[in-house]
Amino acid sequence: MTDLIDLLDSSIKFFYRDQVFESSGFVLYETGNYIFGKDAEKNARKNPHDLNNKFWWKLGTEPLSPKLGNARHTADLAHQQLISLSRIQVLSEPIVLAVPESFSHHQLSLLLGIIAETPLEIRGLVHRSALLAAPLVCDESLLHLEIQL
Repeated sequence: MTDLIDLLDSSIKFFYRDQVFESSGFVLYETGNYIFGKDAEKNARKNPHDLNNKFWWKLGTEPLSPKLGNARHTADLAHQQLISLSRIQVLSEPIVLAVPESFSHHQLSLLLGIIAETPLEIRGLVHRSALLAAPLVCDESLLHLEIQL
């Protein structure tokens, strides 16, 4: 199986070899560090001013308001989460990136630029719905409901 990052604003799933790593689309800035995923989500109510859960949905270069640590915009937060994912394993193979239909052409371009600044090497880009429907036989039906934060 090809290694894959399945990207939604609500969760990022990283399929690497026979393992699946998941990180929700939450980031918490605490004691000078960015904390992603479930750990950030658990502390959302304790530190609501130090939390962002819209950085994938609003991926862009407009200034963050309110600021979150040293991040200038949501693209910085997305970059940091991809860096944290790339630290899971030493990647030797290029990966496929599955993206939601809601991404604009500008956001896709920005995402590819962000990835170019990480250790991740992208082999291809695919629409999430097409990827999910690919293994189906023609006579089967599929209902795909994509929910984002």
